[in-house]
Amino acid sequence: MYNYHFQKSALSGWWLKSGYLFSRIDDAGRTDKLIDSNSLQVYDNDDGLVYARLHGLFTPIKTDVEATISFQHFFERKDTHDMEDDLVSILSTTRDNVTVYTLGADLQTTTELLKNRLRLQYGGMFYRDWVDASQKIRQTRFDWLGSNSATYPSDSKHDNYGVFSLLEGDPISTENQHILRLSGGVRLHGTKGQAPARLDLPESDFDYLGFVFLGGIQYLYKELATVAFTFSQGFRAPNLNESVMFGDTGRYFHIPNAKLKPEQSDTFELLTRLKLGRVTMGAAGYISLLTDLIKRKETTWEDQAIIDGKPVARDINGSEGRLYGIEGQLGVDLSHGFSTQANLTYTRGDEIMPDDTTVPIKLIPPLFGYLGFRYDMPQNAFWKGFIETYFRFARKQKRLSEEDEKDARIPEGGTPGWGTWNIAMGYSAWERVQILLRGENLLNKKYKYHGSGIFGAGTNVILNVRFNY
Repeated sequence: MYNYHFQKSALSGWWLKSGYLFSRIDDAGRTDKLIDSNSLQVYDNDDGLVYARLHGLFTPIKTDVEATISFQHFFERKDTHDMEDDLVSILSTTRDNVTVYTLGADLQTTTELLKNRLRLQYGGMFYRDWVDASQKIRQTRFDWLGSNSATYPSDSKHDNYGVFSLLEGDPISTENQHILRLSGGVRLHGTKGQAPARLDLPESDFDYLGFVFLGGIQYLYKELATVAFTFSQGFRAPNLNESVMFGDTGRYFHIPNAKLKPEQSDTFELLTRLKLGRVTMGAAGYISLLTDLIKRKETTWEDQAIIDGKPVARDINGSEGRLYGIEGQLGVDLSHGFSTQANLTYTRGDEIMPDDTTVPIKLIPPLFGYLGFRYDMPQNAFWKGFIETYFRFARKQKRLSEEDEKDARIPEGGTPGWGTWNIAMGYSAWERVQILLRGENLLNKKYKYHGSGIFGAGTNVILNVRFNY
């Protein structure tokens, strides 16, 4: 990562940040279909991102500007092994290779008006994904056999683009720091996708464009009280995975559907926060009204309901849905550096069927929360530190959708509840040295998050040391 501060130029006072991030995963296994389908998947992937970000204040019009360009490269090789009944010997292997590139540009600006009583945020973005190469080959015990049934056809493209504007103002702002804040915004967002024809699948070409709106009213009093109500709309167009992917996903044999429509949502949210002496409390609740839900439905391909041991499925637009959520937080300053924090979150999701009955939406998390106790050491000019013990927990999720019940990652009857005990200690000195020691799941409990394909780590210790210069 590289930072450059412009000093003597037209961009004096601006910052340029650039960096390169890279990750590699080798031989990552997926075993959820090993027992019931004698199928084992092994993944390798490389992921690289290079970016440059320019940030600064354009003083003549009091406008803060942040512009980012990026380029990402992703390669994945997935081997699906058909195993003998001994679950050791391999009968055959299907290999999927795919290479994807992403080019992106993002601009965000904020202009202050009327001595900062009014603020205008505006900008835009454009991202293009394209599949440079995609190949599927099959290996018996003797040879690799080529195949043109690639998961994604080469030269497939997918664009995401949009522009937005948000106006926020304080019609009431008193000397006693009572503030009434109003906001309203609009975003024009579009997606466009294209995939060449292959096998018996025709060329896919889709284009979606739509407006979404946001509005809110907020009351603030110093740092002691906040009450806010917002209305926001969402728009999620189908991606390449849902529209053109063809092949084994691990749980299903997926066939494309180029006629999918975007999901849309209308969300109402109420938030409150109050500080009374040493006690800080907050609560938030929301309801989201969903239309044209994208969901998976089992079907057939060339009169086959099962291919390679997997049910054939495609994504379709379902009916309407509702998401409800509530979250509560509580913090208490116990004095002399001691404090406690707690939060609790509950979510419920229902899909409304054509006969007005309701069924659960898939992968809704159970009630979960956090409880922590912390001691912050007295600070001086050179060093500071803390020690904390905390508990994370979740109740059993037994309210399952039909798709959840078929999901091998979710045990029969639902994901069991769990709780972990953890500790953390941190120390920093001279603003240059930072040390963090964390011990997780000290009681070595077996657990996993609802819908996860892997269990959480057992007892583990993490040491992180950072030097700033």
